Amino acid sequence: MSLVLCDGHRMFVDALAMALRARDHDVAAICSDLQALPGVLRQARPDLCVLGLQFGGRARLEAVETVRASVPGISVLVLTGWATENVWRLYDSRTIDGLVSKGKCYSSMAQMLGTRSVIERLAQYILNLSELYGVADGDAVVINRKVTHDQIAAMVGSTRQWVTMMLKRFHAKRIVSIDGGVIRIHRLDQLEQILLKD
Repeated sequence: MSLVLCDGHRMFVDALAMALRARDHDVAAICSDLQALPGVLRQARPDLCVLGLQFGGRARLEAVETVRASVPGISVLVLTGWATENVWRLYDSRTIDGLVSKGKCYSSMAQMLGTRSVIERLAQYILNLSELYGVADGDAVVINRKVTHDQIAAMVGSTRQWVTMMLKRFHAKRIVSIDGGVIRIHRLDQLEQILLKD
């Protein structure tokens, strides 16, 4: 089953995608912009759209209706921070296929942070970036999104200094190179190997 994750909190949706991919779920795309959502859905053609309740600042069912109009027959799972009872009072249960708490997603992220080493989380994060934003460039994959060492550190649960040190090691081993904030992956196989060492 392929998924598209949609939430206005970019860091949350990136972390959720990383956690789901670490468990071999097919995350076809992520979206944090309601205006871009129809195009993302039409291109990815997912089986399921995981949608933040107030995605795009829209309350009620407007975002769900946008999803359903873009991909007829798609299932929608709505994430909410509200108590489930309150949400069911506000929403038509026939329209929403499932409802879970964002707390469960944060719990999954916390579990990943507690069960994988920092180097594994870094390798997984770079692989996720390559899947989401990677563009083939000869034998390399260029991550078409600027990301700072601070942002990477926040995503993998480490310090900026550690991330900088590890990226320099990856550079020395010719796994990645960084030029002007752009990450270029030369050895995807080496990053995947880090994950398989367990």
